[in-house]
Amino acid sequence: MVMLRRILRDGALPLFGLAAMVIGLLALPTGPTAQACWRSELIECFDQAPLPTCNGGWPFISPRFTSRSWRHSPTSGNRWGFQLDYFDLHMCADDQQALWCMGCPASNDPEFDNYVAGLNTYVVWGPISLAQAEAAAVNFYFYNRSEANGDSLYWGAATTYNLTSASTMNVAGSYSGIMLSDWESRTMNLDSLRNLGSGNWVSMLGQSTVYIFWRFQANGNSVVDLGAFIDNITVMWDDGGVDLRKGAVTLHNLDSSDVLFPRLDSTVFATFDWSTCSGGSGVYPPFRITGTLDDTVILDTVMTDVGPGESHTFYTSPWVMSTPDSHLVRFVLDTLDEVDETDETNNVGMLYYYIEPPNHLPDFVWIAPGPDGPLYADTTAILRWECYDPDEEAQLWFYSDNDTVGCLGALIPGGSRPEIDGPDSLVWNTSGQPDGRTYRPFVLIFDAANDTCIYALNPLIIHHGGAAGNPVEGLIPDAYYLLQNYPNPFNPRTEIRYGVAVGGEVTVTVYDLLGRAVTTLADGFHAPGSYRVEMDGTKLASGVYLYTLTSPEGSITRKMMLMK
Repeated sequence: MVMLRRILRDGALPLFGLAAMVIGLLALPTGPTAQACWRSELIECFDQAPLPTCNGGWPFISPRFTSRSWRHSPTSGNRWGFQLDYFDLHMCADDQQALWCMGCPASNDPEFDNYVAGLNTYVVWGPISLAQAEAAAVNFYFYNRSEANGDSLYWGAATTYNLTSASTMNVAGSYSGIMLSDWESRTMNLDSLRNLGSGNWVSMLGQSTVYIFWRFQANGNSVVDLGAFIDNITVMWDDGGVDLRKGAVTLHNLDSSDVLFPRLDSTVFATFDWSTCSGGSGVYPPFRITGTLDDTVILDTVMTDVGPGESHTFYTSPWVMSTPDSHLVRFVLDTLDEVDETDETNNVGMLYYYIEPPNHLPDFVWIAPGPDGPLYADTTAILRWECYDPDEEAQLWFYSDNDTVGCLGALIPGGSRPEIDGPDSLVWNTSGQPDGRTYRPFVLIFDAANDTCIYALNPLIIHHGGAAGNPVEGLIPDAYYLLQNYPNPFNPRTEIRYGVAVGGEVTVTVYDLLGRAVTTLADGFHAPGSYRVEMDGTKLASGVYLYTLTSPEGSITRKMMLMK
């Protein structure tokens, strides 16, 4: 029982001193648990879908080891079932199914059909050999709906699968009575069983042939004969050996988050998880643990007083990733093989990482549109720039935007090209663009270690000529202006054109003849240029209205007539 408690218990929290290169050591109860000392012979969940019929096979899931199998007595009829009413999240993936070892009523659920009075039936799994075992245990869940003190479920082990008499039964425990709320877990310690024939305590340890059984015995009446279920069965044994097991090796930033892409000059530290197996006997002998970063020792310490079922994490001192290349962080448990382990193949934890060589941001300068002013285009726009990339690996992507915010826009046709040191250009066909349309070109620059966005300092403006005295939208006027709306009179919509030569806060507001503001058509910062807005008079009454442009240069007011 002591061995099984070691399997199920949480790890303690001892604190060990480390070498000067190590920040600390913490024992983590939620860390990995080595299982090499305990050998699992069966892990069974009766959750196969679809549900078998009453004449279905036995059991639902084929045995995981071909030399072992399930048997049942009597051999005819169905020995499985499912329970819909009571289950819990700790059960298997399908909580509604379980092994029903209580006989074969007409339905799959004993909630609807009782078993017969005087029923004597059992299921057996095996054989397994415990000849080398120093501990062995079986854990399972069961759910019982039988008559208290009259019908009983027994569990235990025997050296034969045919339980012909009481002398062949070695019982670990039993239960009778109705469970109303939940499944319960039970553990058979195969070192402590009571023989029903002699009443003596016996052990299955050392036996070369052992079968695990669940037996149900009913009394002569049919009161509360609703049956029982078993599920989540784990059979395991321990040969007394010990084992150390490596866990994860992880790089962290100084804020302790994992490092996914190590970069040159980053400061990091490493953690190394390791554990001892949950079985075994006694305390581990002293052993050495070493850690290296390439050829540099970053950890060298001797561990003492380490017991079974412990999990630990080492924390190294930080270092700077100063050398571009491939690197290896390596930790070795039991460096000098002081511990005679059950499994000697799981003692080395390694992590490779690669640091990219330094990569300089390319030097990029816009020529057209350049710092001297906008670039005007009729049917063709020629974007010009100079770019120099010392690493000769940059890629340039040219886009057009409506503003200079967010680096979001449409890729200019032919706008993807490799960087060429020196002046370069891109010809853009703008023949289909509307007169006065304004674009804000920008470039995205990508290389192995950088990505950046650079807007041209001035816009690209489409200008197809424009009539004299009729400013083109987007062009910068000599002075601010407000044109007469067109059409005028209007019903219900009209267009208003205006422009500013000085950037700043601009408003275009419509008033009735009593001076009350009816609507605001523009309100906000305007760069120097020409603009147009639409007035919608759908909700206004017919009549004369005033519209006013207010800008840093002054105010202008004009009249317009809505005629419905």
